Amino acid sequence: MAFGDKPRNSEAGIGITNAEYRSLDSMHHTSYLFRYPEQDKMGDPWRVRQTGVYHRYSANVGKQSNLWIFFNPKRLSAFEKKVKDMDPSVLKCQDLNFLLLSSYLSNWRWYLGDLSAEFQSIVRLKHEPILPKA
Repeated sequence: MAFGDKPRNSEAGIGITNAEYRSLDSMHHTSYLFRYPEQDKMGDPWRVRQTGVYHRYSANVGKQSNLWIFFNPKRLSAFEKKVKDMDPSVLKCQDLNFLLLSSYLSNWRWYLGDLSAEFQSIVRLKHEPILPKA
């Protein structure tokens, strides 16, 4: 599944993760696709969005470096706002991963609650007796 495609029901919970280490140049490469629900102001109350993450870390002595690339679905997202509020001098390598997860993880609780209410109303309709017309 490519980034930008609409997730199908069978793929909604599956993320794509890839990690690689090359000893020749001491490079660590990690990439993943993080899917999460987000409340929508227009149309459906929820959208399932995805953020693509690429991280390259060089462990060469004297030349340590980090490269982060984030493909975010919208400008000024909750994640982007948190990153802008961070002090870069205290930022550790794993902090950006945690920041991304913490920006959206709590949305799952409310999203699943809304889905549960929607399913309950469907079940209620299915089991209501059909009254004869008067």
